Amino acid sequence: IDASLRTVGLSLADVVQVTVHLARAEDFAEFNATYRKHFQTPYPTRTTVVAQLLVPGARIEITVTAAARLETEAMSDAR
Repeated sequence: IDASLRTVGLSLADVVQVTVHLARAEDFAEFNATYRKHFQTPYPTRTTVVAQLLVPGARIEITVTAAARLETEAMSDAR
């Protein structure tokens, strides 16, 4: 995910929403620990569901939405 975001000049810090599909509910704790290692507070909003995934053998599917900062926001943050 991070590599894909970097190709358009963004990073995980720009992610505002994450949708997660887990194949197994028992994977949630491990996923949540990994999530907290890669995202900083305030965490992006997140929806997590347990569902049968379309790719055979897949245990997780993640979709993120990232937003680029406008120049005026970046300048305002620097103050």
